[in-house]
Amino acid sequence: MVFGTSDTEIMRLDDTDDSILLGEGTYTTGEVNGLPFIPSCAGTPTGLPTAHGDLRAVKYDRTNNKLYVENSGWQEIGAGGGGSPLHVTVMADQMENVTNANWSVNGLAPIGTDTNDAALKVRLFDDTTEEGAGLGTYEMPTGTANLKLSFVSRPETAPGGAAAVALTLHVRRIDGSPSAWEQFDLTDIAITTNENWLQDNQTIAFTAFTTDLVAGAEYQFELTRNTADVADDLAGDWTLHKVIVEATA
Repeated sequence: MVFGTSDTEIMRLDDTDDSILLGEGTYTTGEVNGLPFIPSCAGTPTGLPTAHGDLRAVKYDRTNNKLYVENSGWQEIGAGGGGSPLHVTVMADQMENVTNANWSVNGLAPIGTDTNDAALKVRLFDDTTEEGAGLGTYEMPTGTANLKLSFVSRPETAPGGAAAVALTLHVRRIDGSPSAWEQFDLTDIAITTNENWLQDNQTIAFTAFTTDLVAGAEYQFELTRNTADVADDLAGDWTLHKVIVEATA
C-alpha cells in the first residue's frame, strides 16, 4: 500500500515483511519536498505520550537542537540514556595550547613531529618542568557516571628499565560562572624498557573528584605531567600522540 501523490511517494506499507517505509529513499542534498516530518517542541519534552505497546514516540527539541525518544521518560538520543555517550579522540595537534593564566598550569607541552615516524604529530612533556595541554570542553551526557581516558604514548627515549610517568588531570566546570580548577592525580603510566607505543586506559567515577562531576554539566580539561611526583622517574620527554575522552554509564 502506497500513500502519496502522483509524483511523490510519502509512505509505503510493505506487505512482504510488514515494514513501514517513509519518503522516497534517496534525496539530493538540496531536496526541499517529499521529506518526512516529525513532531517538535520548544525545549525539553515533559508530558508523556499515551502508550502503544512496544512502539516509542519521537520528538525534536527545536530550541536546543536535540532529538528525544520516549522510553520510561524522554531519552535524549546521543546523550547516554537514549543513545551513544561522549566519545571523542583528541589528537596531539588538536589539543589546546595552555599559554595564559586562565589555565591551571600554563607551562606548554609543545607540539612536535614524532622522531620515529614523521607522519605523526605529538606533544612532548618535559621531565623537569610541569607542562600540559588542553583536552577540550565537554558536557557530561545524561545517564553517565564515569570518565574514561585512553592514552597512546611512548617514551621519547627507551629507558632501558621499568619507569613510570605521573599525570594530573585538571578539571573545572564552565557552564555559568567558571569554577576553580581541581587537580586529580591519575594512575601512573607504566613505561616498558623500549620506546614503542603504549595504550593506557583509566576509568574514573564522577564521585571520585573532590567536587563530583555532574551529568548535564559542561567541563574543561587540562592534562599535565606531574614531574614533582617521586613516582615519575622516566628520564627525558614523554611523547603523547592522542587521548580518547569518554563518558560512560
